[in-house]
Amino acid sequence: MPEKEIAGARQELRRSVEELARHMERFASELVPGSAPGLSGFDDLWTDDPWTPDGRYQSLSGRLPLPAEALGPDSGFPERVGSVLAAAGWTTGSGAGEPESVRTRYAAIVSGTRDGFEIQFRLSARAVDLYGRTPVTRLYTWVSPEPVVTARTVSRGHELCPECEGLGRCPTCEGRIVFLRSGSYTGYRSGCPDCHGDNVCLVCRGVGQRPRRSG
Repeated sequence: MPEKEIAGARQELRRSVEELARHMERFASELVPGSAPGLSGFDDLWTDDPWTPDGRYQSLSGRLPLPAEALGPDSGFPERVGSVLAAAGWTTGSGAGEPESVRTRYAAIVSGTRDGFEIQFRLSARAVDLYGRTPVTRLYTWVSPEPVVTARTVSRGHELCPECEGLGRCPTCEGRIVFLRSGSYTGYRSGCPDCHGDNVCLVCRGVGQRPRRSG
């Protein structure tokens, strides 16, 4: 794939992961003293441009024991989580944008965002699940591929493909693999709506030319 990695981008992503872990561990110890969330993580692709999977973020998750003060429908623990996040300069929310399948599993979800970071505390009847995500880091720039055939190199008796004009790739996606995002912590992969993930021109099937038509 014709992508060029941006110098220092992976190091920046690693710094973001370390900063996120510090935030999560600090909030966890403040809300449930003496506990450690035991963070684990995974990374995923992200794209702002719907045709270029040029970004990456890291997600971290952990679990805290349910504090005694969190028991009962009127415990006030979600409000305390929001207060702790707000006091640290985070913008708080309720996780209303999460899929219904997530919202219905928890008695309350309290989220916080700051400088591209996101943290969520999800309160269930047995534990407090903790989730976090780093800002998106752009790892690559897209370099459009060279055409397989040009007006000077087209074969005798042939003409440039009228669809891709010699590119050989699907002119819509240029051969990109597309990753789209659904929800805050889940993703799915989707192919180009024109070539449906084949990535080659559907008229010339990648050769960039066709026999010249007479008349």
